[in-house]
Amino acid sequence: MCEGKWVWVQGGIDYDNVFDQRHYPQLAYEKFRMVSPEDGDILEVFVESVKSRAVFDKIHEQAGKENVKVIVHGMISGFDMPTMQSCRRGIALILDEPKSIMFNK
Repeated sequence: MCEGKWVWVQGGIDYDNVFDQRHYPQLAYEKFRMVSPEDGDILEVFVESVKSRAVFDKIHEQAGKENVKVIVHGMISGFDMPTMQSCRRGIALILDEPKSIMFNK
């Protein structure tokens, strides 16, 4: 099982799905989506840090730049996703420090 493990993940940011408290004060969480360049898989990254503003400042600075990849270090978290008549297990990444997000070309 991978839940609770710390991992490094690389991909791109889906800038249409960046939700921070400055832009979405009604939300109870802050998160962004990463996209795999190989297959388009999506990973939601929840920012649970008192310094979340620094994380989202880094993200917004990169918006519009071409060929920028993001590298994130975080903890894998699992959650249940109820569907029609069953339940699937999903995963998300929990990022807790501004230094845990880096960008490169």
